[in-house]
Amino acid sequence: MTTSTSTIAGVTTEQRTEGAAVTIIVVTKPERIANLTANNISTTSIVLTWSAPFGNAGGYKVEATGPTFTNFTVNTLSAKVSGLVPGSNYTLSVIAVAADNVTEGAPVTTTVSTKPESVTGLAATSISTTSIFLSWSAPIGNVSSYRVETRGISGYNMTVKTLFANISGLEPGSNYTLQVTAVAADTVTEGAAVAISNFTKPGSVNNLTMIKVTTTSITLSWSAPSGNAGGYRVEVNGMTVKSLGVNTFSTEITGLVPGSNYTLGVIAVAADSITEGATVTVTVLLAATPTPTPTPMPTPTGPCTLTMVPPGVPATARLEVSLVSSSAIDENTITLLEQQINSIVQKFTQTNVTVKWKATRTDLTSF
Repeated sequence: MTTSTSTIAGVTTEQRTEGAAVTIIVVTKPERIANLTANNISTTSIVLTWSAPFGNAGGYKVEATGPTFTNFTVNTLSAKVSGLVPGSNYTLSVIAVAADNVTEGAPVTTTVSTKPESVTGLAATSISTTSIFLSWSAPIGNVSSYRVETRGISGYNMTVKTLFANISGLEPGSNYTLQVTAVAADTVTEGAAVAISNFTKPGSVNNLTMIKVTTTSITLSWSAPSGNAGGYRVEVNGMTVKSLGVNTFSTEITGLVPGSNYTLGVIAVAADSITEGATVTVTVLLAATPTPTPTPMPTPTGPCTLTMVPPGVPATARLEVSLVSSSAIDENTITLLEQQINSIVQKFTQTNVTVKWKATRTDLTSF
């Protein structure tokens, strides 16, 4: 940019007489700036830097055109453009202005997208053994698409234009970090990622078998499911209700009620101790406890004579009973025999009579 002063005077041809001079000041246009660069791009602002043009410049006019428009003048070689819409394209121009603050050079422009805001409400709304369904809400501002990343035993990337994505082909019972990133209108500029971690459901156990059953206990065994499992939960439903956690492929369930029906289920649990697979069940009816066979009561043999005694006359009677048994006579048998003899004696007396037992035992096996 250059300032020139021009003077014009009228002169006669004969005597070279000059009139009064008329002067104008002319400012040349500044050259274009150089090296315009966009730095520090955020969701609502962009920082521009540039190099001064050849020649002179009194200042610089900065313009931003997009969903919103702004312009301002600076005297530095940088400017921060604020108040922009997230995820939007802006055409940014810088124009050198001459010292008269009027004369402008040619603009230099660049097109830049602001970063999108982050998605909100990211959640896994449906989880199976091999897939996770994600949903989220759109951020403030503009978004052209969403990049969905899956990190775990295997990694997957996809781009969607919807507010949901179904991620399939996963490993059962495995942990995955899932993140969603909003992408701006230029399909390049990305916002901050939002991530969650989830386990897929473990598969079902295989070969569930009752390897031992008693009247009060059941021993179960099974094989591991496909994929991964951190442990197993065993459910007992019937007259007794239990829930057991184990890290093995078998367990014994005790304390059951004989003669009762039970449904037993085994569930694979993921390493987070929360996510569970489908239940595999077996049903069994336990046998009742057998009723013990009572020992037959020996039958007394030999003479037994009772003589009536007039009322009021004290009497002492001696009763001899011979008892022959092929099995050992225990105390319970003797007690029962006393009760029977007392019952017989009471029929022949008008007062209560108590029979006391004094036993003499003879082992007949020696005969």
